[in-house]
Amino acid sequence: MKKTILLFSLLSSLYSQAQFNTANMSAAISGNYMSFFKQKINIVGAKVDLGYQFSEKVVGVLSFTYSAPLKEVSSFSSFSGSTPYTIPTENVTKISTISLGAQYSILANTEGLSVYVPVGASFIMGSFFEKSTGNSTPAGFSLPAGASDKERFSSFMMYGGIGAIYPIGPVKLFADAAIAIPANQVNGAVVDVNIDSHLLFNVGVRIPFGVPDSDD
Repeated sequence: MKKTILLFSLLSSLYSQAQFNTANMSAAISGNYMSFFKQKINIVGAKVDLGYQFSEKVVGVLSFTYSAPLKEVSSFSSFSGSTPYTIPTENVTKISTISLGAQYSILANTEGLSVYVPVGASFIMGSFFEKSTGNSTPAGFSLPAGASDKERFSSFMMYGGIGAIYPIGPVKLFADAAIAIPANQVNGAVVDVNIDSHLLFNVGVRIPFGVPDSDD
């Protein structure tokens, strides 16, 4: 976690020291795909961000990702006295992410194609709960108190990857892939990790606000 906080601090310092120019800003929207290693679940969503071009090679990015709720069919079984019953349920997982990062261009050609390395830190927050689907629920039975309470979780992550961006008219199409790793240590001690390492994929369009400065 110390490394994640340090990365946040360095990126924040870079933002604060930059000479602000709205022509260097851009906005992007993309489709997002997350694939978790340990949980073996895949989640799709949408990502929006604001970018600021600090130099010809470096773009800072502040983003928010909303993932579509993941729903899994389940059931709750118990007894009422000596009578067994089963209630059809749905396990619902919701995740959203706030990220602060940078994109460093490592290759560009005369036709405008640019290859970049996205790096940064993220804060993921989410919830998990079980709810009755209302289908085939035995008359007079319902989930017991507390069974459907939300379990909230969160974790700091660090990510790095590779991507490419290509201008088409006034906009730029991009795609990137990265791996996110949880910050699982505090003062050298291992702590519980609520969110596993996972792969990230984004495909979208970036809209520049103007013609950015060309200074390195």
